[in-house]
Amino acid sequence: MGGGSTTFVLTFTAAGSGVKFATVNIANDDADELTYDFSVSAAFFTLPVSLKSFTVKKAGIQRSQLSWTTSSESNNRGFDIQRSANGINWTSIAFVAGAGTSALEQSYQFTDLSPAKGVNYYRLNQVDYDNKTKVSEIRTVTFAGEKTLVYPVPATDLVTIELADNRLIGTTAYLTDMQGKLVRQVSISSMQQPVSLTGLQAGMYWIKLADGVTHKLIKQ
Repeated sequence: MGGGSTTFVLTFTAAGSGVKFATVNIANDDADELTYDFSVSAAFFTLPVSLKSFTVKKAGIQRSQLSWTTSSESNNRGFDIQRSANGINWTSIAFVAGAGTSALEQSYQFTDLSPAKGVNYYRLNQVDYDNKTKVSEIRTVTFAGEKTLVYPVPATDLVTIELADNRLIGTTAYLTDMQGKLVRQVSISSMQQPVSLTGLQAGMYWIKLADGVTHKLIKQ
């Protein structure tokens, strides 16, 4: 065989979610013998984030609980949480900071306090420090026919109004006795609004909301 050499470049996946490049030089000399020179380069390219799991479930009347874990992270600035009503048009609703670079399993959670009625689509848009992004698979949760709750019944000094519709935030709830006399009113500022019953006599009352729904409660 004539003199000369041929170089082959091989790739393989190494442990730890990285990729290394191996170079093999095969030189053939005048004696028709082949000489192999095998070397592995020092270059090591890690994948940005290895997403181990991603789930979405109901958490209360009108809240979505998002949970996800990563088995490793590299250059991870964080996760842009996105929601959609149709799986096509997406809106960013929050950002959760990542662990940067880590070989340990990381766990994350986020609670969406204002999902829409019907099907809610969620996905994670992972963002690197160099602004490269990668979108996760889509998860869904459905809210249909949920109703606002007032609990506990009976109560002593405090009840909670748990809203089924975030459009009631910013409105006023009216507490009346059984004859319709106003005894207390409270501004609704959250999806779980506490209402103090301190100072009221024991008995039955009504809580009237801006959507026209009335709830009965009992003060012990």
